[in-house]
Amino acid sequence: MVPKRYLFASMFIAAMLLLLAFVQAPRSTREGGAMLADAPAALTMESFETLAEFRLREGWTPRFQGAQDPDQDQPWPFGGGFGTPWEPASAYLADQGLALNGPRGDSEVVLWRGLEWRHYRFDAPLASARLDPAKGNRLLVTLRLSPRQFETRLLEIPEGRVLWATDSGPWSRFSWDGKAVLLGLRAPGSETGLLLATLPGAPCVYYGDEVGVEGDQDPDCRRSFPADESRWDHDTLAWTKAVLAMRHAAPVLRRGSFRVAGSAGLALGFVREGEDGDVAVVATNAGEEATSLRLTVPEAAGRRLSSVPLPGVDATAVDVVADGGVVLVVPPRTGLVLRPAG
Repeated sequence: MVPKRYLFASMFIAAMLLLLAFVQAPRSTREGGAMLADAPAALTMESFETLAEFRLREGWTPRFQGAQDPDQDQPWPFGGGFGTPWEPASAYLADQGLALNGPRGDSEVVLWRGLEWRHYRFDAPLASARLDPAKGNRLLVTLRLSPRQFETRLLEIPEGRVLWATDSGPWSRFSWDGKAVLLGLRAPGSETGLLLATLPGAPCVYYGDEVGVEGDQDPDCRRSFPADESRWDHDTLAWTKAVLAMRHAAPVLRRGSFRVAGSAGLALGFVREGEDGDVAVVATNAGEEATSLRLTVPEAAGRRLSSVPLPGVDATAVDVVADGGVVLVVPPRTGLVLRPAG
């Protein structure tokens, strides 16, 4: 037999459910209920007041070119109370304007200020553009000057005055509080691989460097190797193969002595000499412009030197004068290796 206390508890729960159903039941319009037609209408674009309108010119779109922005969930990599996720890269600047790239390699940022559009025009495509999140009075842009060269500028808003500009990688951003700026690193040029293959010691290629695999702060120091070859940097791969094959074919580059022969700005020249008298002259240039480099190479005095064929480097031949002097014009972000002709 069921105890009375369970029966009373069951009857009490049933009564509460009936009361709840009665309270929540739809009411007629006489009792204050609402008709379906009285429900709020769905919001549409016409529901909002238009504050400003900007018409895009033909060929101009809100997008970035050449951007490699590490958004996703990567935190600010420095200490000091940071640690919030990056804000997503967007050509729509905090609902205050647009970053636009044009059809002829030019670009502009348009911002709504007061009662008018302010235009900030650039003669190169935009790879990144951001307003500082604190006051919105600074504009940070990264311009794609060439496929491998980028420049970042900080502009004062609304005046448009450039506060500073610097070489950078393909992205830039503010910290979450707008008090700091982080710049992407410039991608290493082919001069890096050339030094690897011509300096004394055993060259070490960290996996993926030969095809342009990227990385960031630890634990993103090196990403998975891309199985899809369409994602490889084939120019870098061809260069790496060429300079390592050159080293393999020239014992002087593996076992020869080393001596600095001259420098100018970001250009450096040195000599490798073997015990058999073989000579290799190496000149590299980490700058963005061709550099005239004067070297002293008594090891090759009176001899003619010709450049080793390398991808993207024009053939060069020079005559070393009797006192060992020679002048080389070294292309930007690359280098030359010269050997005795014949």
